[in-house]
Amino acid sequence: MPPCLGRWLRNPPPTESLQPVPGSSRSYARGLVAAAGLSLATLPSIAADGDGWALHLSGDRAGIALFGGRDTWWTGRALLGFQRAGKGGAFGAVEAYRRFDATDTTFLAGGWRHVRQWSFYAEAGVTPGADFYYRRSVEVEAYRRVGESAWVPHLGYRYWLFPGQSVHLLSPRVTRYGARSELHARLSLVRNATTGTDSASVFARGHWDVRPRLRLGGGFAAGERIFDVTSLPRDPAPGWVAFAEARFGVSPRDHVGIVLRRAAEGSDFDQTAVGVTYRRSF
Repeated sequence: MPPCLGRWLRNPPPTESLQPVPGSSRSYARGLVAAAGLSLATLPSIAADGDGWALHLSGDRAGIALFGGRDTWWTGRALLGFQRAGKGGAFGAVEAYRRFDATDTTFLAGGWRHVRQWSFYAEAGVTPGADFYYRRSVEVEAYRRVGESAWVPHLGYRYWLFPGQSVHLLSPRVTRYGARSELHARLSLVRNATTGTDSASVFARGHWDVRPRLRLGGGFAAGERIFDVTSLPRDPAPGWVAFAEARFGVSPRDHVGIVLRRAAEGSDFDQTAVGVTYRRSF
């Protein structure tokens, strides 16, 4: 099981900040792509999926309200990966994000390795010609199983490079593995090294295999600046995200899923989103 806990298909990290202009939702919105690496589950976790090769496709549509204006944002992902129980795995992915009339495309590669009781994960991403997304990102994570305990502690670190800004995230985490379930909680401590600003947030999610071909899950996140850790002029605003998800096995090799998400930050930003997923194993 990868230490990233399903981070093959994680939600986008924070974006380059653009200073808000009173009455202008367009410029400020480019700092509101996602929640600071919180894995806000546009997609179900795949940590418990079987061995071998798998193709994952997904997309989501988000209706947003921002400073009294409205728009629709789109996200699409394609990922090809391989994993082997007790050994590790690797993946490559491409993600596209559409915000107003701009589209950024990110390329990702990562892998994990199990060494006795230890597991290690690493991931790197690049966005050529980024308009609003990060230019480069690096992430590492480690955990160690302690005896036969179902509770496993983790420690993760992530670095984002934006034009003129750099952001660090330190994230202690804990996961409980059950025979038919998985629960995960984390604390995210974010430091903008350029502006000297800090923020913190909490995140929790879980899924349950109700039947062999039916998985249900959900979770939430709450904290300050969870939508824009690179913001320069704004005072910290409380934000939250809540989601529910379901995944269905339509055949032994094919699964489809749906995710419903609601989010808000302060009184200026509101989002309602729906995502769909498809997984094919080989």
